[in-house]
Amino acid sequence: MPHAPRTRKAAQRAVAALVLAVPATILSPSSATAAPSTDAQWHLDAMKAEQMWQVSEGEGVTVAVIDSDIDRSLPELKGQVLPTRNFSQERDTTKAAKEHGTSMAALIAGTGAGSGIKGLAPKSKILPIVLHESDLSFAQLKRLPRAIDYAVSSGAKIINMSFGTAIWEDVPRQTQNAIHRAQKAGVLVFASSGNDGHQSNSKHYPAAIPGVIAVGATDRQAKPAKFSSNGPHLALAAPGAGVVSRCEKNTTTCPGNGTSAATALVSASAALIWAKYPEWTNNQVLRALIQTAGRPGATADDPPNTRIGYGTVRPRLVLEGKADPGDPDKHPTFSKYYAELAAKSPQPEASSQLDSPNSEPSAGSEAGADTGADTATGNSGDDSNSTPLLIGGGLAAAALLAGGGVYLHTRRRSHGTRL
Repeated sequence: MPHAPRTRKAAQRAVAALVLAVPATILSPSSATAAPSTDAQWHLDAMKAEQMWQVSEGEGVTVAVIDSDIDRSLPELKGQVLPTRNFSQERDTTKAAKEHGTSMAALIAGTGAGSGIKGLAPKSKILPIVLHESDLSFAQLKRLPRAIDYAVSSGAKIINMSFGTAIWEDVPRQTQNAIHRAQKAGVLVFASSGNDGHQSNSKHYPAAIPGVIAVGATDRQAKPAKFSSNGPHLALAAPGAGVVSRCEKNTTTCPGNGTSAATALVSASAALIWAKYPEWTNNQVLRALIQTAGRPGATADDPPNTRIGYGTVRPRLVLEGKADPGDPDKHPTFSKYYAELAAKSPQPEASSQLDSPNSEPSAGSEAGADTGADTATGNSGDDSNSTPLLIGGGLAAAALLAGGGVYLHTRRRSHGTRL
């Protein structure tokens, strides 16, 4: 990692690297009005979505998407998106700036109308909360906690954060406290693990924060995607290779690779379950997801692995009544962490000293994973085209502490754009 540059502008460039796993392939312009192909939405078949929709479509569940803004004019998102709350210091309203947030919203709650993307939980609602790249710098650390608190106070049951940063050696206290408040309020918080699969045990935040459920990506054979970041904090996974997204200023769709899409599908899976079992707590919904997750060759007694945690989510099994929700008050992955925190202080959000993410060495040990996984035939996506969304890095952190900004880079096969 290079040393901190001598100028603030150079420092900002040096630390640019935030992972919003956006589409990696551009389709031809002629596909702009065509419905996404069945192959492009292979994850719906793999997860047996049509079968699940006979039981639940996520009705009554609100998913907060902390991301770029959302293009609510698209047919598949009309009526699906609640009023936007903008916590960003920027006001970029261009369609290009809305691609990532729009894709995540569509993968969760898209209706498929107008040849658009069909989401996994098509009757859930999206609460859009806007943050831009500069809002994730050290100079703007309070913006993410405020966004999380807003999602909780607005009634969201699930928070989807398809982004991450690799620069925090110690979790900023404001963010950790906001995660504690969300957990206490009964909210599930999911975050993408990142797209640095070539690195060993690469931790991204907020995914590695205690209380956040880190999500990895799998390919069409339900195997860990090569680009998906790994580490002992991973809890769950979902399809992320070659998953359809919005691109070209939201005028068309194209398959992409990334843990962003995987995180959206895990959030949608939780919405399906909560709509079916509204009396369950966040701990119970998560426990059911873990119990029914699939890892080929794994047994129920195997601990989570560093690539896909307990395995690929299979909400279909939960909807079929094949999960035991268990203790409503016990967290299935961070029970020890929260027990220790409660012993230190009855008000964790007021604690002056918070444990580091390394205090919980693995994603959890209470529940085991089912063997096997639903799969679909075909080749996995082109992992070389995965698009990491990283914020900064290493020795340049001092520049951020001094007020430097952070870039959000978006790479595509044919060209690059900056949000």
